[in-house]
Parts: sequence; C-alpha cells; structure tokens
Amino acid sequence: MPPGHVTDGSVSYQRQLQEAIDAAAATGRTLVFRPMRYLLDDPAGLQLRSGLTLWMYGAVFQLSEEMDRDGQAFLGRDVVGVNLLGGEVAGLRQKWPDSVNIAGVRFVGRSARIRVRDMYLHDLSSNGVGVFGGGPDELIEDVRVCDTIILRCCNKYVDYLLPGTGPVKGSERKDQGGVAFYFVKNFVVRGCRLEGSRSDGTHFYRCARGQFVNNVVS
Repeated sequence: MPPGHVTDGSVSYQRQLQEAIDAAAATGRTLVFRPMRYLLDDPAGLQLRSGLTLWMYGAVFQLSEEMDRDGQAFLGRDVVGVNLLGGEVAGLRQKWPDSVNIAGVRFVGRSARIRVRDMYLHDLSSNGVGVFGGGPDELIEDVRVCDTIILRCCNKYVDYLLPGTGPVKGSERKDQGGVAFYFVKNFVVRGCRLEGSRSDGTHFYRCARGQFVNNVVS
C-alpha cells in the first residue's frame, strides 16, 4: 500500500492490490491483507492467479456504488490451486441498476482445486460464489466452498406466474443463485448460510459428484 494510505475505503488502491496478488502468485507466497476496508471501483475485479492463497480475515472489500457494468470482486480464469480464506465482500445492489450484475467470487474456464472458506459475501446483484465451467468437455474440478455466509445476493428473477417471466432485462440465468455451479465435478458445499436471495439460494447445472451438506438455505 502507498505511504499515507487511508483505511476507511474512501480511496481505491485496486491497482496496488492487483500488483501484490501478481507478486505473491509469482513467488508462491501467501498474501495477507491487513484488516481494513478496500474500495474496488473497477468491476473487472481482482484477478486471481494459479497457486495463490489469500488470507483476508478482517479485510472488507467494498464494491463502489458507481458500478455501471457487470463484474465481480474476485475473478479466477483458468486457474489451479487457489485458496480464498476469510474476508468480506460488501455490495451495494440497492444502488446499482437492475441491468448490472456484480458477483462476489467467480471462477471460469479450465480451473481446478479451488477452496473458498470463512468468507462473508452480501448485497450483491449476482452470485456470492459462481463457478462456471465451459461445458461438458471443460469441467471445473475439485471445488470446496465451506463455512461461508452469503446474504441478499442474486439479481431479480420474475416468477413464472407473473408477466415477463425469467431474469430481468440485462441479466441472465447464471446470475441466479447465492452459490451457482455450472459444469463442475467433484465439489463440496458445506456449513454455509445462504439467505435472502432475490431468486435461488443455490443453482447447480450439469454438475457431477457433488455434496451439499449441513447448509442453511432460506
């Protein structure tokens, strides 16, 4: 962090955070975030790298109320061996347009060996944790989401008994589900609390060999 940095989330240091993530991944070190509030103002989010462990207990990642396009706080694309431990992702979905879909953590592409534990994700307009393989021949494998709280997430989904059934304009089915997995094999979701979703608490599509145990969904 730069000299004289603030800790209240009023200034974004997203570029410096990305540089720290890249350096930690390159050397195989665990990156420890100081307990403070970090403003994320670029919806591209922080880009995760293979072999990365983030220790985030006490850290709050505050997404800007100015978000005007889809994105997330953390994105792992084609990554292997990523551990996210602790930390809070705080959204402001009540201030974002319905057409803006912001997730907490997303993994896409040819990814594997993913661990998410002890996180708190809330007030997002897409998934708390979304894991999206590319298809039947491009599965994401070996995923664990444990002891994580996901509150008031997802975008709106119009009930089938009402006009305009389905996701709201600018959103899609993938934005539904506090936890959403597409084309995932060998996964565990355990000990999580999933509450207050505007659509589904969970959303699993074309997944295999999974366990969903000891969770609270309401």
